[in-house]
Amino acid sequence: MSALRSPRVRRAGASGPSEPQPPFAWTELIRETWHRWCAYRRRSAGLAASRFSEPAVHDFRVSAQRLLAALRVAEHLIEGSEPHALRRHVRRRFRAFRRLRDVQVMHLALAPIPPQRPLASRLRRRLGLEARKLCSGLKRDRRRRDDERDAALMRSVLRALVAMARTASDADLTGAMRSDLETVRERIAGHIRRMDAEDLGTLHQLRLAIKRARYVLEIVAATHGLEEAKAACRAAQAWQDLLGTLRDLQVLAAELETLPVRGHRERAHLRLFTARLARDQTEAIRTLLRQRPELERFCQAVQCLPRPAARSRHRAS
Repeated sequence: MSALRSPRVRRAGASGPSEPQPPFAWTELIRETWHRWCAYRRRSAGLAASRFSEPAVHDFRVSAQRLLAALRVAEHLIEGSEPHALRRHVRRRFRAFRRLRDVQVMHLALAPIPPQRPLASRLRRRLGLEARKLCSGLKRDRRRRDDERDAALMRSVLRALVAMARTASDADLTGAMRSDLETVRERIAGHIRRMDAEDLGTLHQLRLAIKRARYVLEIVAATHGLEEAKAACRAAQAWQDLLGTLRDLQVLAAELETLPVRGHRERAHLRLFTARLARDQTEAIRTLLRQRPELERFCQAVQCLPRPAARSRHRAS
């Protein structure tokens, strides 16, 4: 695996490398992008060592999403294909773990059910077998040359950001992040307008948009130190948790529909299980719909960056 050194940023005109530099948004952006890249590589390398355990898969997917958010900001700023190409590679690997993550979440949801329930025991065995097959396929698909390619792309992204930090203003960075936040805010607002108790697909898309907003807001909090951004991050986490619970229930209910039922005993257990899932799902949706005004206020808070007085668009090659 190609090693990358932590990038160093120094304002043009500084008298020397030892002179303390004032904090500014570009330094924090580069540092945040670097840290997210390191976390992604560390989590990626730890997958095989952990045998693709549920915590390791979860941490890897979170690190991938946080890196993707930083790369989207970089795409607004950098002339060239490197941020887009690297984002495409990271996103493809992130998506490759989607089914394994669903299988692991369902397996955890089944854990409290007594082993005497034959339907749940059979579903656990089925999910365990699928998880082993998925892990085997993911392990074979990992190639060293992909790691080296991604490291080279990341090196180019960091070099371009460092070059821009020497000449561009903080207003340029604020404008780029404001543009990204406005895109995701409009997406959240559209999903809120369309959401209802029957449209689980829209609720899932709302969760994905809120998650994307959260990881961009973390960058805003790091680069601008805005309390509004930190508060919006906390709110995004709460909405993400509620919608995530709903999504997990939906995935498990869909899996049960594909499981053949054997005999009256399993049929009775299936009715009880699906009824419980339906109750939990209905309660989660009711909670969400009751809090719709709060959700709309959160949507407005996503765009917490002030509009620059004079926005210029600098790019570096």
